[in-house]
Amino acid sequence: MKKSISIILALFGILANGQELDCTAFANGTFLVHTKGPSPVTWRLVREGNSQTGYKEEIPGTEQGSTAPKIEYSKLEWINNCTFRITYDESKSELTPVQKFINEINGILIEVTKIEGNCFYYKSLMIVNGREVIDSGKMYKQ
Repeated sequence: MKKSISIILALFGILANGQELDCTAFANGTFLVHTKGPSPVTWRLVREGNSQTGYKEEIPGTEQGSTAPKIEYSKLEWINNCTFRITYDESKSELTPVQKFINEINGILIEVTKIEGNCFYYKSLMIVNGREVIDSGKMYKQ
C-alpha cells in the first residue's frame, strides 16, 4: 500500500512539474536582461515579431570608452512560441566581428524553460567548433 501511494505521488509530481508553457505573452514587448560575467551589463530589449532592438542600459566602468555597440539590431526566427533563433541584422548596422561570427554559426537558439509572472527563464545554445555552448538567464517583461 505504501509503495502504491509513493508511486502515485511520484507520478503526480512529474505531471505537476511538466508545465506546458505558453510564451505568446513574451513574443512582443520590452524586456530587461542582466548579463553575467566579468563585465555585466543590463540590456533593454524591444521585441516586435521577428525583430529585436537591444539598448545597453548600464555600462560598467571598464566599458565606458569601449567601441562595443550601445544598440544592437537582431532578427528572430521563431521555431515555436517558446523557442527562437537570434541572429544580428546586418541591414540595420555594421556588425562587430563577434556578431558576424555568431551569424556564421547560425545564431543563438533561445528556449524559454520556465515562466513566473512577468519573468521567464531561458536556456541559450550555440554550436562553436562542433561543441555546444550553453548558458541560461532570466528576462523581465516591463
